[in-house]
Amino acid sequence: MYSQVKNIFRKFNAAVCQYFFAATCLASPLFVLRIGLGMIMCLQFIHLFPDLMGLLSKNGIVKQDIANVQLAVNLISSDKIVNLLMVHFKMDEIASLHLLGSIYIGCLLFFVAGLFTRTSAILCWLLHLAFVNSGFLFTYGVDYFITMLLFYCIIFPVGREFSLDKLLFKYKPVNHTPYIRALQIHLCIVYLVSGVSKAAGINWWNGVSVYKAVNRPNVAAFFLHVPHMVYVVSGIATVVIEVLYVFFINYNKTKKLWLYLTCSMHLGIALFLQLPYFAAIMMLLNMVAFYYPAQLSIRPKAKFHYSSFVKITPVVE
Repeated sequence: MYSQVKNIFRKFNAAVCQYFFAATCLASPLFVLRIGLGMIMCLQFIHLFPDLMGLLSKNGIVKQDIANVQLAVNLISSDKIVNLLMVHFKMDEIASLHLLGSIYIGCLLFFVAGLFTRTSAILCWLLHLAFVNSGFLFTYGVDYFITMLLFYCIIFPVGREFSLDKLLFKYKPVNHTPYIRALQIHLCIVYLVSGVSKAAGINWWNGVSVYKAVNRPNVAAFFLHVPHMVYVVSGIATVVIEVLYVFFINYNKTKKLWLYLTCSMHLGIALFLQLPYFAAIMMLLNMVAFYYPAQLSIRPKAKFHYSSFVKITPVVE
């Protein structure tokens, strides 16, 4: 009995190690994540820059004194940084905000180019948090996904390929599989939780949620004349794609199909709900995590040495 349990554990151990630590993933997804994320953030900030004063200034749409009431004292915010610049460098609020925005864009350019990648990722993450915390009344899902991905970019070796750092520094070879697996697991959890929460209510099954989403003042009046069944089918399709994502995206025969369905859903979000940055971030994350060229086309059969659970050397037959 003991030997059977031990054999089962060894097989489970081998399967887990094969999944997480076998060097089957290429480096391309990580530098695509770095470049894609940095470019989307640059475009988003440039798009929002004309409204920066209205969103974040002391006399904006919502005054910072009012917004700060709901903001924890120990959280970083652009308002605190602007106050420091105004006190120590005798700058006015407009100049301080523009300087902070310029530093943010500069850090993003360093990040995209892969120059001092980890340092620039940390600075981008902190400045992004500062803007999000000060303008939290105007934020939505994309801002939190960007925060998450920047944190991953601090930890992951995203600057080792297709970067200026590779020209300046010598890096040891690294196994990229554990990092790709972390993104895959996180994405599966996101879609499963989102899908189950939608399925728990009635509004996604009867199309009401889709109807409310597209029939807004800033969306074309065309949707007022769309048959109700279109909203019902769209809502049910969204629930099905998200709930079954974790199953079909990890099955090789349906991986591409579910990847295309998911990206099509987000493309529809970009076109019809006018949320292009959220859609771009989600499509980027899906392509980085699950697109086939991210993995070797032929996986070598490997035998693992059990001397260490963490450090395992695959021996190709």
